[in-house]
Amino acid sequence: MSEQQSMGGIIRALRLEKEWTQEELALRLKVSGQAVSKWETGQSLPDISQVPQLARVLGVTTDELFGLEKQKPGFPTFDFLGVDPEKAWETWQEMREKIAENEGLDGCIWSYVYAGYRLCCPDALLFHPDHAAEVLEETLRYAEARARRMAKSAVYGHSFQSLLVELYALAGNERKALELAANAPPFFENAALRNAAVYRTLGKWEPEANALVSAGTAAANLLLDIVTMSAEAALKLGQTEDAQDAVEFGCGLIGLLKGAADTARDLGNLAQLGARAAMQRDERGTALRWLETMLEKPKQPGAVVRRAFIVSRKGGTAVNENLRRAMLLRELDHPDLAPLREDPEFQALRARVEAPEEE
Repeated sequence: MSEQQSMGGIIRALRLEKEWTQEELALRLKVSGQAVSKWETGQSLPDISQVPQLARVLGVTTDELFGLEKQKPGFPTFDFLGVDPEKAWETWQEMREKIAENEGLDGCIWSYVYAGYRLCCPDALLFHPDHAAEVLEETLRYAEARARRMAKSAVYGHSFQSLLVELYALAGNERKALELAANAPPFFENAALRNAAVYRTLGKWEPEANALVSAGTAAANLLLDIVTMSAEAALKLGQTEDAQDAVEFGCGLIGLLKGAADTARDLGNLAQLGARAAMQRDERGTALRWLETMLEKPKQPGAVVRRAFIVSRKGGTAVNENLRRAMLLRELDHPDLAPLREDPEFQALRARVEAPEEE
């Protein structure tokens, strides 16, 4: 496999090796066939969070997916879908020792920085508090030194800039974080919507529908991110009614997406925010009801909605049961919910998360 081969070409070659159609690969990844088509033709790239699962489904390492020869990097494999911070810390140390041997490989540089970010970010399941400060300092120093090179990477440019913005923010450097964010290319663009308008004018209804699928998916994903962040911001400001409104809207949107995308992380996060808002008002029963929604399974949406919103969200690609359980347990362990921990209903809910019943 050539190191210079594009990711889209690699995805296509691996798919054909398995004799899968684009739709069959899309089904395994819980994305649209249109998304796979765009990856393979170079019109777009998989989201950061989709890369580990994409590599796993295709039976290769992430290095191979990015065009690196199997034996050449000799670089430790970081389990980005893992939930063991101690193991992640050990792997990152191995990566640090070997990164100098792989300076010419953008995939190794990106993996090293992303792994460091996961270890030093308090919101990540792999966050390692004992070594977070050390990891942040080293990762930021290294990322800054490679920023110019990585900005030119067709595969990693946008992702690397996004990571550097997050690292600056974690380090408390507001000025640099905002400057880089202002100069970074936009993640959400309306190119698909513009294309849809062109096809509509030409009377090409099938291409228009496909373009609208892409536009609708991106818009729904962005909206859910905004709603969740708005709820948390309102909660931190003590605006519990606004937080509650945002949570209810977000849960309604998840009900629309459920069955087409794995929204376990988002549902758990929103349910926790709703419970925390209720606890601030000393409404323990309401808080418990919100937490119960973590395990609810909204009804399947109609076929048109499934098709329009079929792409999985960031961090939610084919979430396995162990990872999903770890996500929900993390939400239940939030300090604001401490007064509920002796409540029998809360304990029963936690037990269901720890050992879910077989359906």
